[in-house]
Amino acid sequence: FFNKQDYLLQKSKETDQIMSSVSQVLSKDLSGSSILMFDRRYSSSLVQSIIGKPVNMTADEVRACEREAMLEISNIIISSCMSAMVNMLDKEVALELPNYKESSMSALLINQFELMADDNLKIFMISTRLESDSQNFSGNLLLILSMDSIKLVLRAIDKMLTA
Repeated sequence: FFNKQDYLLQKSKETDQIMSSVSQVLSKDLSGSSILMFDRRYSSSLVQSIIGKPVNMTADEVRACEREAMLEISNIIISSCMSAMVNMLDKEVALELPNYKESSMSALLINQFELMADDNLKIFMISTRLESDSQNFSGNLLLILSMDSIKLVLRAIDKMLTA
């Protein structure tokens, strides 16, 4: 877990390349948001490896297809990860519709923190890797959770470990 100030300080020291991200707000037992981020260069390659190279499309049409494909791919990844986590912890979570953005990592996170308006947020980061026969893609799934949600997750993990 990171607190948001530490995470932003760490990320501000790194190269702030443009990221493709999909975020979803979490509610019910866990409150916060999830963000799946890929380097923008990798997201185009990822989409092309899944849907193939565009034929007879304008650059704007290709970008629109990439955005839609990233929404779908990310929605599947986020939903799968959250489903596994809440099933393991015996909790419930609802996900709002996914939202796609492209920006620097720090700008994406600052925007997300402003939307949540809570100084006690914690970030749980999961690195993800998608592999195909010809390419590998890595990204980060960030769970930005309220302190109450963090405590709930830690109690559930402790209960699992002591059972």
